[in-house]
Amino acid sequence: MKKIIITGLMAVGVFFTSCELDGLNEDSKRPATADPVTLFSNAQLSLAHAMASPSVNLNIFRLIMQYWNEVQYMNEARYDISNRGINDAFWHTLNRDVIADLVESRRLIEANTELDAAEKENQLAMIDVLEVYTWSVLITTFGDVPYREAMDINRIQPAYDDAYQIYGLLLERLDAAIATLNANRGVVVFETADVLYGGNVGQWIKFSNSLKMRLGMMMADANSAQAKSIVEAAAPHAFTSDADNAAFAFSTVPPNTNPLWTNLIQSGRRDFVAATTMIAALDTIGDPADVLDDDVYDPRLPVYFDTTLAAEGVAYVGGFPGQRSTPFTNYSLPGKALTLQNLEAVLLDYTEVKFYMAEAAARGWAVAGTAEDNYYEAITSSMRYWDVEEAAIQSYLQDEDVQYTGSGWDAEAQRKIGIQSWLAFYNRGYTSWLQWRRLDYPKLEEAAGAISGIPVRYFYPVSEQNVNKANYEAAVARASLGGDDSVESRLFFDVADQ
Repeated sequence: MKKIIITGLMAVGVFFTSCELDGLNEDSKRPATADPVTLFSNAQLSLAHAMASPSVNLNIFRLIMQYWNEVQYMNEARYDISNRGINDAFWHTLNRDVIADLVESRRLIEANTELDAAEKENQLAMIDVLEVYTWSVLITTFGDVPYREAMDINRIQPAYDDAYQIYGLLLERLDAAIATLNANRGVVVFETADVLYGGNVGQWIKFSNSLKMRLGMMMADANSAQAKSIVEAAAPHAFTSDADNAAFAFSTVPPNTNPLWTNLIQSGRRDFVAATTMIAALDTIGDPADVLDDDVYDPRLPVYFDTTLAAEGVAYVGGFPGQRSTPFTNYSLPGKALTLQNLEAVLLDYTEVKFYMAEAAARGWAVAGTAEDNYYEAITSSMRYWDVEEAAIQSYLQDEDVQYTGSGWDAEAQRKIGIQSWLAFYNRGYTSWLQWRRLDYPKLEEAAGAISGIPVRYFYPVSEQNVNKANYEAAVARASLGGDDSVESRLFFDVADQ
């Protein structure tokens, strides 16, 4: 009998002990379920990093647009994007680190039955806006991409969708998000987890409409009537000052510093110098060597670049794109303003919006202000962003080489807006590349030793060619590429030179 009692007590003891130990095998520092708010923040960080980075392993748009030249290793300045798998890295970063996080954040938010309805709607709308932004970058970089079947674990070989059709779907999503945000304007969501706007719904509405303007303007030559309708609807609700800019605030503490600082300063390397193309353009209306004599020149020159370390006095010297620029001390390095640890990464800004409005007005579309007024305001806002003095701005605007002389959407208007937006987008390589492909200004020459023409798209990643071969081949065979998966194949919005 004693034996039976003892055995029973032991069983009870084991039961209680097992209850007390329940969960000890769970790692509290590695939760099984992700926080949707954290996923939203991380998607913003990954997107900002991808768009701002100067890494030759990820983002070479500053080299393609001939703002910078490489010092010694010239592959990327000569348009070799395959040696380091740059196209693969850009593709996977946007899909895996941005869109996938947003998709999972949406799934978790939709499943949360405790969220206030209006708060949930706003969160989902903000996720949609950021997704639309990211998808638009992908299709204007590669062309047709997997969209409808993307991010589906049950479809490991997703079919490619037509980029033009995706564009239409993105605009529908954007309109739906704008309507939701307008309906719930007073509901603050995400708050500090939203690094762009701190949960300010009013700012997200402006961002959404400014993004809609960009999508509309990209269609200006491919479908002018559609573009006109889109831009006219969005323009009254877009950014009205630099205070509205969609800008990601990096930290002063690694690893969340601006990738410019990481690559230009923390690395201890000096891989980039000014390109002769950019130096010559900034010097179009004056000699930068005589800056101390107050000659007229582009006042952003001493912000964009430092003077050379080797020359006596003031001198700005660029390296010819594609040619070695050694030693780097003989050339101008990127300016100190670009090397701050917490320099923000701009995704879309007021300057960009004003250039779009200048073009829209020149095309005769119904937007506020004349083409001339919007053009001057775009240049002014760019210079104010870089803390250029007002007197220098006014002097620049009054120079005959800068003054707007277009009449309607003619060659002169296209040239002036194209060149000035290229100058203004100096630290926004992708945005500059987007604008340049559409406006065809400035007239850039190929880099020395170039292995192709100046890229107007990225070819598809090797990973797609290997693991999604049938769908990849079908995409390349379509009329949009005509069997030519090369960097010289124009995309749907990039029509022949105007």
